[in-house]
Amino acid sequence: MGAGRETYGDKITVRAAIQTLLVDDLDELFTAVGALGAGSGVLVSANDSTVGYLNGKLVAGSNITLTEGNDGGDETLTIAGTLGSSDIQAELKKVFAL
Repeated sequence: MGAGRETYGDKITVRAAIQTLLVDDLDELFTAVGALGAGSGVLVSANDSTVGYLNGKLVAGSNITLTEGNDGGDETLTIAGTLGSSDIQAELKKVFAL
């Protein structure tokens, strides 16, 4: 078989492998559909155990802000970042230290 393909010795093993993959995919699908149907949002990944709103799943780091806009309407989430003066100095030193 080609590179990256799994091989199986008998039909039972193949059937079991397909069933496992199918069940895993269906679990992910039902979780996502349930979250959307409940109006409660997003999962970060297939392994995420808790469905939540986007503004609760994103976490702002240093010099990053998350701002909710148009509260209660067609809401938006703005992500903005700033560089502190020490960050700018460090970047300039990298550029000019050729």
